[in-house]
Amino acid sequence: MKNVLSIIALLFLTFHFAEAQDNTTTLTVKISDLRVQKGTVYVGLYDAAENWMGKRAYSAMAKAKQDAVTVTFEDIPEGKYAISIYHDKNDNGKFDTNFLGIPAEPYAFSAGAKGRFGPPSWERAAFQVAGPKSSHEIAF
Repeated sequence: MKNVLSIIALLFLTFHFAEAQDNTTTLTVKISDLRVQKGTVYVGLYDAAENWMGKRAYSAMAKAKQDAVTVTFEDIPEGKYAISIYHDKNDNGKFDTNFLGIPAEPYAFSAGAKGRFGPPSWERAAFQVAGPKSSHEIAF
């Protein structure tokens, strides 16, 4: 009887762990067309419309060393996401703008979304992430 209970417990844990693994993914984001090979590229990954351009669910950064950089988000839940990025060319840790508030450093959004007089809407930038591995490419 003790062996039967141990086997049942082991099977339960195995199925529970497998189920939890099925709902997560690894998202690889390639950022291309960097015009300057210095500074840092900052990536914000947002998981809800109400957090868009506010509270990031995940963030990453990569040193700009070549024409393209890649960042990876591991074990994120499957779902709808949007990305904002900017290239901090002078490595001062902030997104520089001119005296009118117009961006002075390169920036871009997922799904090729463009904004008018501000960032694009969540709906325009959002994309679906599913499966064990996902990828998304953003070009400046």
